[in-house]
Amino acid sequence: MKFFKLLSYDIVNGIIYRYKKYLIVVLVFFVFCIDLFRTISSYYAHSDAVKPAITMADYVFYIFKGMKEYIPAGNEPFKFPAIWIIVQLLPAYITLDYPYNDLESFGQHVLIRTGGRIFWWLSKCIWNMLSVIIFYFMAYATIILFCIFAKIPIKFEITSDPKFLSTIMEVEHPLIASPGEVIVALFLLPPLISLGLCLTQMTLSLFFRPLYSFGITASILLSSAYLVSPFLVGNYSMVMRNSIMMEGGVNTGGGIIAASIMVVLSIFIGSIYFNRYDILKRE
Repeated sequence: MKFFKLLSYDIVNGIIYRYKKYLIVVLVFFVFCIDLFRTISSYYAHSDAVKPAITMADYVFYIFKGMKEYIPAGNEPFKFPAIWIIVQLLPAYITLDYPYNDLESFGQHVLIRTGGRIFWWLSKCIWNMLSVIIFYFMAYATIILFCIFAKIPIKFEITSDPKFLSTIMEVEHPLIASPGEVIVALFLLPPLISLGLCLTQMTLSLFFRPLYSFGITASILLSSAYLVSPFLVGNYSMVMRNSIMMEGGVNTGGGIIAASIMVVLSIFIGSIYFNRYDILKRE
């Protein structure tokens, strides 16, 4: 019963009372949808090319595609994947400081009354995961609602038109994958990687201040943009780095395993460390 009281406390104070942060999600994804819509309309208004049947999956792909492999040679500059970075940092920002601030304020009294450090930590882990799930729910819901109002078909097939892919999506090679593989790459891997990163960030906040742990998260993502590696987990959340898009890309199964390991280790290490954590000596 104490655990469920803790969890309800975290849901109310860590999600409901912080609803304004989630409104940012709607605004950001709406802007991204508008950006693609205007780009498509402008291009085909000044081109002889026939506009293909754009689908909802194209909008999701545009936002979560990331960037192709960067090869630091020749005259091609590094193109910063701004949209992808924003999308990945937003859930990290939303889940950044609530546990830390909670311990600095009323959370200490709650922890002392309940007498269960493990319960407190597990409750924060569930709060963290719920926050990430809500983030992606609102993100995908915003895209779907935009497509409904813009009369864009709600389909999970990415447009295969080569001209559209090369000019609008900046994809050099067509995506060759089954609908199931596309759905996993677009709708499963990004949330899973965010779950792993956000829980890892929260665990690191026990050792460092939240701002430093956020910096570590940002560094992992930036490194992932520069290098294609299964050990840089940000690669798994970029569709263009997936093996269904590029030869030698990261594997979907590997992404699921990596995210699962991060989640389990974060919960386990955090529970052990927090059980010995001196909350009275916090600076």
